[in-house]
Amino acid sequence: TLVSLYVFVATRAAHGVAVNNVLMQVREATNDICRTIANSVRCELVNVGGKTALKCTMPEQEGATDARGNVVEYIPKSLSPRAIEQWGVGKRIWFYQADATGVPGTTGTVLWKAVRVDDAVPSSADVDRDWSYYYGSTVYRWNLITSATFTVNPTARRTSVSVTGSVRARGMEERGDPSAIDTIDMAQTYTLTMSRESFWLRWRK
Repeated sequence: TLVSLYVFVATRAAHGVAVNNVLMQVREATNDICRTIANSVRCELVNVGGKTALKCTMPEQEGATDARGNVVEYIPKSLSPRAIEQWGVGKRIWFYQADATGVPGTTGTVLWKAVRVDDAVPSSADVDRDWSYYYGSTVYRWNLITSATFTVNPTARRTSVSVTGSVRARGMEERGDPSAIDTIDMAQTYTLTMSRESFWLRWRK
């Protein structure tokens, strides 16, 4: 009885960890993308080789950054005579899915972030490694993200983001017990989608 109880608890714990991991990745990726959108002066969808990428034009003057070096605050460049904030034009931040090379337009489900100082399509050299990998290592950060889609409403200055993650949790293989037939022990796929909308800077005209 104790062995059966241990098997059940261990399996459920393993599945719980898997579900929590995909939740954290989807939530963190969505938050980072939406924060970039909220700080941008303009967002647009760009077609690269038949694939859609989101390009956000950021303000000129960068402010505070987070632990991974992502800019989380921007400073107005000046004020107009009517006290309207003027942000200028700075870097272009791209979000897109591609293959393991990180080249936009390639077929793949890997989520990438790239940064450029102009409107040219980014290359693999423009990938933000601190965002896409674990602290500049070669271990990819968003391995559970399977889809990221974007829609842009330029009139409302609003961008919608939908991020999907998926994980296949196992139980019996981890314990080396191929005879297990309980459905709880079988491999299960958990999928989570998070959708949000973000407005650009000065969305109220």
